Amino acid sequence: MQFKRTVYLNMYNLLVLSLLCSTILSVCNSTELCHKVSSCSCRNSEGLIDLSPLAKTDNTPAFSDLLDSPGYYKYSWNPCHPFTEGTCIGVAGCQQDTDSGDFTSIGKQDSALFINDVTDGLQIQYTDGAKTLFVTLNCNKTETGKLDVKGENPPRSKQYYLTLHSKYACPATEGGGENGPVSIGTIVVIAISGCVIIYIVGGVIFQKFVRKASGAELLPNYNFWYSVFGTIHTGFLFVFRCGRGNRVYSEI
Repeated sequence: MQFKRTVYLNMYNLLVLSLLCSTILSVCNSTELCHKVSSCSCRNSEGLIDLSPLAKTDNTPAFSDLLDSPGYYKYSWNPCHPFTEGTCIGVAGCQQDTDSGDFTSIGKQDSALFINDVTDGLQIQYTDGAKTLFVTLNCNKTETGKLDVKGENPPRSKQYYLTLHSKYACPATEGGGENGPVSIGTIVVIAISGCVIIYIVGGVIFQKFVRKASGAELLPNYNFWYSVFGTIHTGFLFVFRCGRGNRVYSEI
């Protein structure tokens, strides 16, 4: 019975390790760089993100005079093409003080860069001198174009945040489809998961019917995995106990 519990535990640990690796690969894939094509489009392994259907070409902003939550400032933004509003001339983003009515440029169109923020994901970054505008691109297939305004954060930092919710923020194939090809990261995750399943199932069958093994020996390379997870278990105990209560480590 103890042998059975041991083999099941090790198989479970192997699956957990595989899922952990898959999660890490998925995270890495989610932060894949989107290579700039123009000031409002970029391409990654999933397809092309193109905001041009939202852009205005008449020197006015597609999104104009949107208040931040305190209601102190209004913000305007236009992808692709520069616009003019008040004293903001040829800009990508503009801020207006609701008290004084003064306009301030917060980003130039030709400074656009596509970046991946650890928390917010894909963003377009614009700059104008010391001021930086971040527009987070949120893929939402039910929205044509909705812009949320966070404004300057933290106050007096000269960093401004907007979030675009739009179907045009979703990767699309060159033919205009909504879904791009399967990403490299997804393929790697599927391949690793499949290899782990084949390794476990195929190994158990081989051990049972070819080597006539039973009990814990059904696990492929049982001695190896037993020593690996035993070492991991010992290491975790040492870390969580801060080295106390372990005779082997204390002797060292």
